[in-house]
Amino acid sequence: LQYSGVDSGVNGVSPEVQKQLGAFFETLGQLKGNPNLAVVPFDEASDTEIVLGDAAAGTLYAVYLRKDTATASFFKLTDHASASSDADSDITIKLARIGDQFIGFPSGWAFANGLVAQGNTAASTGTGSASNGAKGFVIIGAA
Repeated sequence: LQYSGVDSGVNGVSPEVQKQLGAFFETLGQLKGNPNLAVVPFDEASDTEIVLGDAAAGTLYAVYLRKDTATASFFKLTDHASASSDADSDITIKLARIGDQFIGFPSGWAFANGLVAQGNTAASTGTGSASNGAKGFVIIGAA
């Protein structure tokens, strides 16, 4: 598997995350062979929906998030073609510090309808995180 250029529009991937990405892709290659993957970048997650995958079905393999402010925010992913969910997101990640984070799903996390992201100031509300939202990318593949 090739993962050069995975920075894909997000500058400053830390050396620690670069090591995690390398280990992740090595494990993914062992588990899945050589899947066709897409790196989908996004900027400043807020209460505006960010459609990351509008295919009817797919697989989420990884999430990279970079936060530039210390104000806590929540990054949410919803299995839907065009709308996120304030209280019932499928994956919610709390971001409480400046820095970057990498979450990998080597076996994949399947979605049936699409993948939509949102950034909020609380886990269960739709108040936008605006300038406190994370930027980053997701790595997705076919179902």
